Amino acid sequence: MVPKTPMWTIKIEPHYKPPTAMPTCKWQNVLLYRGTDFMQDLSALPFAQAYKSIYAEMSFLELAELISELIDHKISFEPSTLLEAYKFRLDAKTEKVLLALRRLPQDFYAWAKLHSLSAGDLYSLCNLPQLPEKALSHLAQLKPSRSFGIQLLDLLVDCQLMNLSEDECLKQASTFEAWRANLHTLRFPQTTKRDEQKKEYLLGLWPKSFTVRWLRQGDRAGVDVHFFVSSKKELAEKIESLQRVHNELAD
Repeated sequence: MVPKTPMWTIKIEPHYKPPTAMPTCKWQNVLLYRGTDFMQDLSALPFAQAYKSIYAEMSFLELAELISELIDHKISFEPSTLLEAYKFRLDAKTEKVLLALRRLPQDFYAWAKLHSLSAGDLYSLCNLPQLPEKALSHLAQLKPSRSFGIQLLDLLVDCQLMNLSEDECLKQASTFEAWRANLHTLRFPQTTKRDEQKKEYLLGLWPKSFTVRWLRQGDRAGVDVHFFVSSKKELAEKIESLQRVHNELAD
């Protein structure tokens, strides 16, 4: 039977849920899982094997949280075997990330865990002597997708390594697009200057009868052009205008 006064219970709740019929499981003085009224003692197994027998899947950040809990409660276990049980490798990079994770703001950690960020995704943070906690929290509050969030994170870390202050990095950060654009400007000032010159030149080439806007798509920037015609004559005029723009660009 399950004891009325349980031993220490692991707080982390992995995304993977064991079968509902699984018994309550313990390992030494640690309650691993509360299931049915039957108590199964897994103390004869190494901790990693015991835990894996209950939770078949764990993300890297869930494991990092578990390892942190176990260390805080002075539980005797081998972090490397726990990581290896879930196909992760404990190398110098992973160790640095595990240490950095203990200093992350909770809201950023929750966002990173939600999107299953890997050790590689977070490794750039290890290069910073001090984490930009306000900026990381703000990133989480914007709720970007995984790919967009990693873009922001990489730009933020690069700007910090350029000795830009956290307040400078947080300017124009009300939306994801505005913040990314500002961080990109801070990180690549020469590229931004060339973009502005190119933008001014290209937008100035088009007659007023064309609707033209400047657009950036990934690493490329250019113009998005629209025009309206209602007759063959108007189409011919637009083609003539396009040819003039073509000739200007060719020069």
